[in-house]
Amino acid sequence: METNLYSAHTGDDVLVTPHLPPEIEYEIFTMACRQDPRTILLLVSKRIAELLVPILYEIFVMSPLVDLKRPCLRSLQRYGCHVKHIFFCTFSHSASPSIEEDELLGSCPNISNLVLYGDVTFPPEMFDLHLDHFSFHAMPHVFEKAMENLKQTDGKKYQQWCSSITHLSWGTVSISTVQLLPSFPNLTHFLFGEFNNPFQDLMDTVLTLCRSLEVLVVLSGGMKSMSELFVLNSSPELDEQGVVFRDERVVLVDCCFAVDWVRGARGEEDLWTVAERIVRARRGRKPISDSS
Repeated sequence: METNLYSAHTGDDVLVTPHLPPEIEYEIFTMACRQDPRTILLLVSKRIAELLVPILYEIFVMSPLVDLKRPCLRSLQRYGCHVKHIFFCTFSHSASPSIEEDELLGSCPNISNLVLYGDVTFPPEMFDLHLDHFSFHAMPHVFEKAMENLKQTDGKKYQQWCSSITHLSWGTVSISTVQLLPSFPNLTHFLFGEFNNPFQDLMDTVLTLCRSLEVLVVLSGGMKSMSELFVLNSSPELDEQGVVFRDERVVLVDCCFAVDWVRGARGEEDLWTVAERIVRARRGRKPISDSS
């Protein structure tokens, strides 16, 4: 007997609400939100709106580096509590952003993953957040100054903020910047890109200061070709590569950080999960392609 979506007992053309398992319904609307995260989806029904709001506002990107549609800024005051991941980027030569860092962070108190990129500041609101992932791609001295000011004015908040972070990414580093690393006692994952000191000296300093580090990712920035990166990651014990590449925790990666960050925020495979797999393979002496 053919089944249709219309009421069989009233004779009226009244649609019957389809019943799907909650997990399948959630996956369908999650995919829809990621394809087109506009609030028009909230008009489907009240029940669907309640389901979608946390998904729609979970990731917020304001950056010319990432082609990602985002919800309206005006709605953050109402729905900012659902934001968990923020990528904020601004450049002095570009048009002024429609929202400042302090206003954005003040509207989103539950952020756990924050990126500040370009000509940004480090507003006091940032240090009220309980972050586990923090990335900054700005002038190192700006961050150093913000950290020093916080340490002098509120040592307890300084310790609490640093203690919550497990994944740290710095776009540009120097020997003076990495001296801050011991302030992050629970740091297990560290990434850096450009550097202002000899590479070997910088690596030695990071590994010395972060003995509990599990993964150290270095963005190649064009230093190596993909084939060279594969050799280095596959054969960290080769003497000719220098002592830094003999440490099983060091992984060289060549990718666009901004695009990779979006993948990670969505729960997809990102540079962290790839690096973890490489380190596990080294420790187990398994091929790097082993996904276990």
